[in-house]
Amino acid sequence: MTALTDAVLSGDAVAAIDSTAQTEAILGLGTHVRDALDRVDSARLRPLHAPGGVVVAGMGGSAVGGRLAIGALGDRLRRPLVGADGYDLPSWVGEDVLVLCSSYSGGTEETLSCYEQARLRGAAMVAATTGGPLEERARRDGVPVIPLPPGFQPRAAVGYSLVCALEVAALAGASPSLRTELQAVAEPLEALAAQWGPDGEEDSPAKDLARRLHGSMPVITGTTATAPVAYRWKCQLNENAKIPSFAGVLPEVDHNEICGWAAAAEYGELSAVFLEDPDDRR
Repeated sequence: MTALTDAVLSGDAVAAIDSTAQTEAILGLGTHVRDALDRVDSARLRPLHAPGGVVVAGMGGSAVGGRLAIGALGDRLRRPLVGADGYDLPSWVGEDVLVLCSSYSGGTEETLSCYEQARLRGAAMVAATTGGPLEERARRDGVPVIPLPPGFQPRAAVGYSLVCALEVAALAGASPSLRTELQAVAEPLEALAAQWGPDGEEDSPAKDLARRLHGSMPVITGTTATAPVAYRWKCQLNENAKIPSFAGVLPEVDHNEICGWAAAAEYGELSAVFLEDPDDRR
């Protein structure tokens, strides 16, 4: 294994192994946030009465937006906002609940199963997709569709899935609108992409961290708002780098997982990464 400590992590070097153009998608996140807001507007969604809360039905990359939205909203949530990452909706979902069916391809069988359950239970519904059976069924049933742009790996459309989840939660009365914050964050995202991306300085925090984690199994731990970020990071390492990685949440890991670290060196090289939340009181 080539020592990453000696490697130059330039744009050309990264592009040589980036077979699915993930770097381009990452660097374009600020643009994606702006475009996602326009696409939500194009769906002409009206305020939706959902006193029972919101469920985001999705799998894998299409579910990450819901996870991140829950973390971003935190104690600003006024009603439940939960994810359904399987074939079934929670048993309590009914006419007073809004279900956002999120499937980038439009063909995710688990999400299609949740769509049919939501329809049969009379729940309010919104679909976010590029097309496929999900869009066909939604158009047939008069369900609003937020049109996502094609051409991404589903996991790379994270800006779109996050904005969709946040906007739908606000329209359903589950949370305040974060539209002003979303509009404001696009420019800083672009600045950070330039600073921390492949063409940034070789001693940037991002490249330094990549070198330190190389050759190990990262264990990412978050707390409160950073818990879904930890899970997202773990999944990106699994799917993009094709390496084992794991995620945990404080304070729960202090009660069990921490006991295993004493023997970690016997099983392989692990790296512990802790994602701080400056607003966490614990």
